[in-house]
Formats: sequence, structure tokens, C-alpha cells
Amino acid sequence: MSEFMLEVVKFLVQGVILGVAGFGITFLYSKKQQQLAEDEFNHKLLMRFNDWYDELNDDLHSIRALESREENIDIDSLRKNEPALYKKLNDYLKL
Repeated sequence: MSEFMLEVVKFLVQGVILGVAGFGITFLYSKKQQQLAEDEFNHKLLMRFNDWYDELNDDLHSIRALESREENIDIDSLRKNEPALYKKLNDYLKL
């Protein structure tokens, strides 16, 4: 009878060890998957911000050229005289 109990204990210990190992591997895998998903999301977000900046970049150069032609340009005159550029400047500042 004691040999039978020894086999049962051995079987249970093996099961516990395998269960803990399986849980550990599953936990690490899910953490890595979550980290990869977050990295992919951040990468896509950064790429979108870069694309948005590129879209606004030409308009920012237009504002700079306008500033070079007119010595005293302020936000109110930009809003009145160039509403499209004013909107682009707001979009840039929101970025």
C-alpha cells in the first residue's frame, strides 16, 4: 500500500509541477503578446502623427513665408486674412 501512495504522490507532484510550468509559460506569453500589441498600437499612432505633421508642414511653410513678407503678423490678422492657414496652425498646435 505504501508503494501505491508513493506513486500517487509522485503523480500529483508531477501534475503540480507541469501545471505551474504551463501557467508560467502561458502568463509570459500573454504578457509578451500584450506588449507587442501595445508597441504596434504606439507605432501606428506615431506613424499617423508623422503623416499628419507632413500634411501640415507645407501650410506651416506658407505661414512662415507670409510672416517674411509682412513684418507684423499676429494671430488676429492671420485669422481675418488667412482663415485656412489659421485653421492649419490650430491643427498643428493640437497635434
